[in-house]
Amino acid sequence: MNKVYAYDVNTNDFRIFQNPDDWKNQMTFEGAKNYLINHLMESLKNEFAPAIKAYIEDSDGTGIGKGFFGLLRIVFPTITFLGTLYKGKDKSSNAISFMGDYMGKVNTKYKDISDLIYTVYRHGLMHTQMPKVAEISGKIVGWRITYKDGEHLKISKNENLVTIPISPNCFFQELVKALEKYINDFDDPEKNTDLLENFKKGFLEMSKVHSESELRVKGCQKGLQYIRNL
Repeated sequence: MNKVYAYDVNTNDFRIFQNPDDWKNQMTFEGAKNYLINHLMESLKNEFAPAIKAYIEDSDGTGIGKGFFGLLRIVFPTITFLGTLYKGKDKSSNAISFMGDYMGKVNTKYKDISDLIYTVYRHGLMHTQMPKVAEISGKIVGWRITYKDGEHLKISKNENLVTIPISPNCFFQELVKALEKYINDFDDPEKNTDLLENFKKGFLEMSKVHSESELRVKGCQKGLQYIRNL
């Protein structure tokens, strides 16, 4: 069985486990909560807060701010991973489910358009250099990123254009609140058993230690040889 590099409940840190079962057997409701609070939440805050401060301070006052794409690129991988933990599998549909089910409790618009937000902004920014544009019922559906929090998700439309604006700050704050609600559900006896089981499955997708043969399949022959020669 493959080794895993994963969260140790007893030390509140990461270490190598000899197989997935060793890791799963030590994971508890409190352990999952501690990881989410002390590692995932902490990492999200530590990445986003100084970045937005620096970008806003460095904007030139012309109305064109800096860091719009970068800030959303900080937030979306966390949503992707939360979807994996929430449903136990790394799939876009699971990230969208997390947005609808948990961010939707913070802002109800996520219940209706998480799939569109994820496709337009996440897929566009993580795979290319700009969000995606679509055409729905003859109208162009576009994007706008703003530092004006009051415009967040206030969808505007005219004869030919529908715009979905996102404030990175609001998006971040709503994710933090959603993550808090997800963490609290690990104390709910009607939900926590399934949540923990999916958490374990999803976490193991991230923490697997890859073998040399798997790296060769991924095209890492030169890197493997370099490491062997050290």
